[in-house]
Amino acid sequence: MKIKIIGIIACFLFFTSIVHSQESLGKKELDSVIRVCVKKIDKEETVENMRWSANMMERVTKINNCWTSNYYLCYFYLLVAMESKTSEEKDVYCNSFFKIYSIAENFAKTNQEKSELLTLKAFLKIDVLISDPIKHGKDLSGEILQLFNEAMVLYPKNPRAIYLNAVFKSGMANFFNTKDNYCNSFLLANKIFVKDFVEKDTYLMPLWGAEHNSSLLIKCYGSDDKNAQKEAPAK
Repeated sequence: MKIKIIGIIACFLFFTSIVHSQESLGKKELDSVIRVCVKKIDKEETVENMRWSANMMERVTKINNCWTSNYYLCYFYLLVAMESKTSEEKDVYCNSFFKIYSIAENFAKTNQEKSELLTLKAFLKIDVLISDPIKHGKDLSGEILQLFNEAMVLYPKNPRAIYLNAVFKSGMANFFNTKDNYCNSFLLANKIFVKDFVEKDTYLMPLWGAEHNSSLLIKCYGSDDKNAQKEAPAK
């Protein structure tokens, strides 16, 4: 417990030392802060860590208000909304998501940036649908598919759009008791994830999703492949 507390304090001091040492964050410093936030969640996926990362990114956007900082703030809001135990908290973070999403849209210049935002929006819509499928299923299903389609048209090499679209479609196939197989989509996404990890040593563009996609791919080509089609989206 003592070591854990020391680790948390170290992360906080690292962040605050960067934030307070200068009026604006360069790309290197921004990448370092995002890396700390992402790895904190990867180490322990608790709603507390997600809130912590969201709070840190709120402070970052006040210093470096750019596409990357707003994208990650949206992403952390999304994670908190997904893990919220009450509908009130979920609504608060969903509303915060869309407020920052509009800001991020204004910063989006490349097709890749626009594609990543559309993917995040679709991901949030999936969570809303899952929370009440009877209420939202009819209205949101088509919208989610359209968002993923737009994301993949804008940037065909977006692995998050590819694999989450496959997860959503496989969930729909399971619901309607059809036997559609999306293993090829997981395989394609995996190839892009691997390539991105090899070529990119930065968090300035999103890298999340690889681990979950990999687990689905393993199930696809293993003895437990049927269960892969029943997986719900994960962070």
